[in-house]
Amino acid sequence: MTSDTKKLYLDNDDLVNLSHRVPVLVYENNSSTSPQLNESFFTSEEDDYLDDQIIPWRKLYVRERYDINQLESSFSSSFVKSLVQYNQWPAIILSSIISSLITIPIDWAITWLNNLKYGYCISHFFTVRESCPAGDWYNIGETLPIGISFFVKFTIMLLITTLFAILGLKISESYSCIAKSGISELKLIISGHVNHEFLQPKVIIRKYIALLFVCASGGLLIGYEGPLIHISCGVISFIMDMLQKNFRFFSNLNNAAIRREMISVGFTIGISLAFGSPIGGLLFTIENLKLGMRYKSLIWNGFVCSCIATFIFFKFHPFRKIIINESFEVEVGNGWIFFETLPYLLVGLICGLLSIAYKEMHLKIVDFRNSVKFPTLLKNPYIEIVALSSFTQLLHYPLNFDHLTLNNMLVSLFYDCSSTSESYYQAICKSSHETLEVIYYTIIIFFQSNYSYTLDIPGGILLPSLIIGAGIGRVIGDLIEVIQHHFGKGIFQQCFEENKKCVSPGSYAIVGAASFFAGVTNTSVSAVVIVFEVTGAVTYLIPLMLGVVVAKTTVDIFESKGFYELWLEKINKSYLSTDVSDSLKLAHLAEIKIGDVIEKREHKTWFIEDVLNVSEVKGLIDDEEDTDVDIKNDGLILLHDKVNKTVAGWISYVDILNAIVSQPDHKIVNFQEQSNDLINVEVVQLKKYVVPIQDLFIVNKSFTVLTAYDLMTNMLVTNVIVCGENNKFEGMLTVTELSKIVKG
Repeated sequence: MTSDTKKLYLDNDDLVNLSHRVPVLVYENNSSTSPQLNESFFTSEEDDYLDDQIIPWRKLYVRERYDINQLESSFSSSFVKSLVQYNQWPAIILSSIISSLITIPIDWAITWLNNLKYGYCISHFFTVRESCPAGDWYNIGETLPIGISFFVKFTIMLLITTLFAILGLKISESYSCIAKSGISELKLIISGHVNHEFLQPKVIIRKYIALLFVCASGGLLIGYEGPLIHISCGVISFIMDMLQKNFRFFSNLNNAAIRREMISVGFTIGISLAFGSPIGGLLFTIENLKLGMRYKSLIWNGFVCSCIATFIFFKFHPFRKIIINESFEVEVGNGWIFFETLPYLLVGLICGLLSIAYKEMHLKIVDFRNSVKFPTLLKNPYIEIVALSSFTQLLHYPLNFDHLTLNNMLVSLFYDCSSTSESYYQAICKSSHETLEVIYYTIIIFFQSNYSYTLDIPGGILLPSLIIGAGIGRVIGDLIEVIQHHFGKGIFQQCFEENKKCVSPGSYAIVGAASFFAGVTNTSVSAVVIVFEVTGAVTYLIPLMLGVVVAKTTVDIFESKGFYELWLEKINKSYLSTDVSDSLKLAHLAEIKIGDVIEKREHKTWFIEDVLNVSEVKGLIDDEEDTDVDIKNDGLILLHDKVNKTVAGWISYVDILNAIVSQPDHKIVNFQEQSNDLINVEVVQLKKYVVPIQDLFIVNKSFTVLTAYDLMTNMLVTNVIVCGENNKFEGMLTVTELSKIVKG
């Protein structure tokens, strides 16, 4: 192999030094591994991508260094030049501040509007119920006779519930991407897929308002935590656009690869604000996103920004504190005892199994809605949402804690009942059938939140999953408490002799919340940390970990992916999951050679010496579309000669179409340096769009499919070219084709 041919052959043993041998540019500033590209490489319209197209990561990282060098050279001040490398910080810090400030109103408004269904604070009208001075809260109809009071309260509650649900749906109809949490779509965008509309300000503003009404309704039982991540990412996207358009110092922020790095910081800010958990939010981002080597920059950037956002949120919030709120702490005078290890493990097992059922049920509901035989009801979304919200409100109206928002309900489940405390969060303790009511409510939210998430409204399942798990854990904790009281002389001997309470049902609720959350999202460490930061229950950190380990192990044994991964696989044909469970499920791919699965598709190649016009090129691409090829992420292999079929390079179909779309059909298309034969001919020059052989990912036929899978998921490669001796083309494996293989 000559020195001027930087061809790369990869075998499984070559992966030891993969980051140095594969010419992919991530964070290392190593000029020896950088492709030598001429000036024309940077003059193409690189930001003009199509929806669902995967961005050319490597090309954009090369451009990043080029842009920074150009930007530095444009300033005369050495001090300003030294700051160019850090020009992302103003954008992400400003995003942290703005995101936290817009989260406060929505958190307050959802609680206050939900309270209006039941009454208001006489002394301070805009004060939420939990902050209203004792004796100042007025319940609707409390001065009326019992019969009339019941009718008035129920009617007003039902009218407000349905009105808010209708308003939320009406606003959501303007854009389809307002619906649901947006986490699945963000995972797709951050992994490299393009979606121009998703982070537009007009979408974010409408989602913000619609989310307020949907969550305030109280009849749909979905949370605002997931959509808050979408909103935070929209904020950081908007700030980047404003800065790079108006200030030369930030002109390099229009790079699509850098934009995704910063959006991942917005993802961290959003989840941190959702739960007031900066460390848990950062870990959740790392566990959920396909970041490859980019997680290194996220760790510091995300941690700083999530801390800033969380601090501002608690500092300026009207009814939340910057310190851990006492209502989130498990009130128990004694730590857990060794015997409780088995019940905690049982909580994790049950939550793990039910989380699998929860995810599978969601997919069944989606399929049911798509093939339902009763179109009269489901065809009209307004009838459906009114019926659903009214029915839900009717179901939990008899409960003593029906007035609690989802956030307050979670807090209440973490509380232990006390005969002396009159806390607002002990509403579930006021019933003589507390355990039965918790079971009843858990069943309602298990089914209803799942169905609500299939509607075209904003909302998330993160908070409902915590409540479901907390309900399961609370019920088990109540049963263990009964055992202590009636049969505890042997097992709880010390507690029995000292006549004190050893079992805390609230602690089981904490373990259940983390376990079910871990099972639904297919996370582990972040589930523990989020619940730990929310509750401040230091004593129960080990039970928390035990429950999550069992739940996560159960999910992995049944090869169940995360909620958002399952949804992505359903809606996108080129998405490759990075769940840990995939590594176990796809282990058999380590025995399959890439040569056994590639398709030798001759129509994907063109001999570079051949002459063809614009019309012929369009026909070639049309033929590909007819074969169900993913045109947006596929391309044309260019070969040197018809005998040896030596690879010369690769060019994407999108670049070809962008270059020839406005050209007349008779023009000649040229993929190489213009020769003397074409001097007097009208030519469309595509040489600058061709990726040369030294910059392609080339492997031999013995390369395993599993290694190709790791290469595409971790190093952001969109296609792998298979060659034989002397660069002879054998075939190509694209991310779309690999996705089909994985799905079977």
